[in-house]
Amino acid sequence: MKVAFVGNFSPEFSTENDLLRALRSLGVDVRTLQENSPTVWENLPALTDDVDFLLWVHTWSFDVPLAAAALDAVKARGLRVVTFHLDRVWGLDREREVASHPFYTHTDLLVSADGGHDAEWEAAGIEHRWLPPAVSRRSCYLADPDPVLFPHPVAFVGSWKNYHPEW
Repeated sequence: MKVAFVGNFSPEFSTENDLLRALRSLGVDVRTLQENSPTVWENLPALTDDVDFLLWVHTWSFDVPLAAAALDAVKARGLRVVTFHLDRVWGLDREREVASHPFYTHTDLLVSADGGHDAEWEAAGIEHRWLPPAVSRRSCYLADPDPVLFPHPVAFVGSWKNYHPEW
């Protein structure tokens, strides 16, 4: 299987890179396409001419009409588009994008961490599957206890600076 994967691969620790490692460990041939590259959307039809489907994890801002036109072109060829959102959608500011952003309007299947909104996804005409958020194996390890800093039997840590204002 060969997949074109649009996402943000520039930080080493990103969900896209965790997903990339998981796909490759399963033997999937993955072509990475950096979402904010100025040429990805211009060249998307050529970059996806030999893949089984397009996977898109949306992170960056970009030329939305250009992306919509590129997705129209690849979908006209019969290429399936799967989008994967890492956070909630409904009840947050990004909810307004569901009706107009190509990430939602040009997908054949949306996988997201936004469970519990089946009626909303159905009303929006979006095929949705809930995938609970996970942590990659390489990010989980037993650390030496620090009873002053973490006086708990289990501690989950992650991003806390410069995170989405909704959180």
